[in-house]
Amino acid sequence: PGLKPLQEHMNSSSPSSPSSPSKFLDLGSAIGQKEVKKVLVLFLGLAASCLLLYKIAHPVRQELDLNNLTSPRPLLDNTSSSSPQTRSKSISFREVLENASTENRTVIITTLNQAWAKPNSLFDLFLESFRIGKGTQKLLQHVVVVCLDPKAFVRCSQLHPHCFYLETSGTDFSSEKRFATPDYLKMMWRRIELLTQVLEMGYNFIFTDADIMWLRDPFPRLYPDG
Repeated sequence: PGLKPLQEHMNSSSPSSPSSPSKFLDLGSAIGQKEVKKVLVLFLGLAASCLLLYKIAHPVRQELDLNNLTSPRPLLDNTSSSSPQTRSKSISFREVLENASTENRTVIITTLNQAWAKPNSLFDLFLESFRIGKGTQKLLQHVVVVCLDPKAFVRCSQLHPHCFYLETSGTDFSSEKRFATPDYLKMMWRRIELLTQVLEMGYNFIFTDADIMWLRDPFPRLYPDG
């Protein structure tokens, strides 16, 4: 008599056992679908953000015409064989690179705007670092300063022979641009486009920000074919 209740209990509980794994799998599938949805939403959000940043920067992107890319001639530019009276008032970017490049067509490029071009500011320290650094004096003649606004160009042309004014219509690059702001992104796109053109013209370059002090010559540590 004591075995009958036990058998009935086993018989009543056994039908539910096969369904337990099925319920567990259904629960796992539901959780998995939620995680996939979260990842998908995150991916779409990142993609939309990247697209928005690209659209913000895209309007300023203009194809640079190498043959017509010119700038006023710096005051200290004495590279032309013609006299100051007959010398052209403008200079092409290609000519600036040619005047500043080393024998293997290498230049050091930096950009400058009005915010960093004031007297006794970072630009003065940048140039001074070449003069007082160990083995860097000879490198100063290979520095090309790409100026992003007219006032920066005027200041640069008073101190350095290889300055070039890169005009960008519809955008004012004279003030300081904070990281990741729309104007900062526009400035970065403009710089990337210019550096791309430098490579397409057959020149090598080292890009440096104007707040970097050149106190040692890095070229002996670089690979010749780098």
